[in-house]
Amino acid sequence: MKKIMFFRPLYSLGGTEIAMLNLVSKLKGYKILIMGNHDAGSSNYKRQVVKEIYDQDEYSRDEVLEIMRAKYPNWKISIYESYEFHSPFKRWNVSADNLLFDEVYEGALIIGEKLILSHEPIDIPCFFNIHGHDHAGRKRQNHLNVCSDVIRWEPIHLNQFLKTGFASKIDSIHRETIDRATERKAKRGGKTIAEAKKEKEKTCATCACGKGPLSAGGVRGKCHCTRTRMYEKSTHYCAEWKEKKKCQ
Repeated sequence: MKKIMFFRPLYSLGGTEIAMLNLVSKLKGYKILIMGNHDAGSSNYKRQVVKEIYDQDEYSRDEVLEIMRAKYPNWKISIYESYEFHSPFKRWNVSADNLLFDEVYEGALIIGEKLILSHEPIDIPCFFNIHGHDHAGRKRQNHLNVCSDVIRWEPIHLNQFLKTGFASKIDSIHRETIDRATERKAKRGGKTIAEAKKEKEKTCATCACGKGPLSAGGVRGKCHCTRTRMYEKSTHYCAEWKEKKKCQ
């Protein structure tokens, strides 16, 4: 417990049973939960702060604290007095804080250009995955298993991990997009999409009878060999269109 008391923020990758919430409330700092398959209902884990007002003429400080502790057991209770220009003029302002997770996510969470956190291990190109769930500790490429059984309850210091160069061999999503675009351009013979489209239209725009481009459906240049339903509406009808194959 002492080793994780002052981590800020603290990421928990699921498997937080309801019975363990008393331990969570003792942890200081900003806490974030990524729910796992055994975590039921995000509202059970979210931080809640309840505020109430009591009249000082009716309740003493100790009475108010006793009431709040009975209503919200194991919550942090704070109280202070204030004065108003309307009834109740002297009042006790009380707040109850369950000190649970400040943020709760039901799915994976991306926290960097190449880093994604999840409960179950997931494989996504361009990302390194930190996860739990796998109690057997199987090793996977571009994964770090922080299941409590595997790391022996030793927390992982995220800032120190980020400095290890874990992502040096992972291409960014931008690099992946550029590589795919380059590959598609190579398949087009080095032509851009506009150039390839223009060349295709030039090839397909001439009628099978050789009399020139069609004006199918009133739109000049539409290829009759790809728009079958528009042949009969063409201003230049050609009987030979049935024999012409579809443009590839």
